[in-house]
Amino acid sequence: MRHAGRSKALVASWVDFLPPPLRAQAESLRRQVQQAGPGLTESIQWGKLVFSMDGLAVLALMPARGHLNLQMLQGGAWPEAVLAERPALRGARQWRLDPSDVVDPVLLEMVVSAALVQARDRAAERPPRVPREDPV
Repeated sequence: MRHAGRSKALVASWVDFLPPPLRAQAESLRRQVQQAGPGLTESIQWGKLVFSMDGLAVLALMPARGHLNLQMLQGGAWPEAVLAERPALRGARQWRLDPSDVVDPVLLEMVVSAALVQARDRAAERPPRVPREDPV
């Protein structure tokens, strides 16, 4: 298991390996997501920057050829206000963000808030974990 110090270094090196236009955009999106959801933790999983709440992956930032994708995880749905602004997201699980795109911070905050609410609902539905007994 990774501890926080290694995870932060891993996230920093993930960002450093991005091409310059994507690097600036990833840093900006990362800051905005952290401001909108201060309780989210960051880690690198499956080659993506994953934002988690209580161990449950909520959002991911994934590099693609020439752009970034913001992905809703755990079956999250885009808020209606975001769909009204970006109709192409209807039925999609990711938001394509080109380096030239200006991401509206209000829309991004709505996405993060909706993802957190949906993750809390899913976490409440999960049965509590029972610790395993060590075989002696």
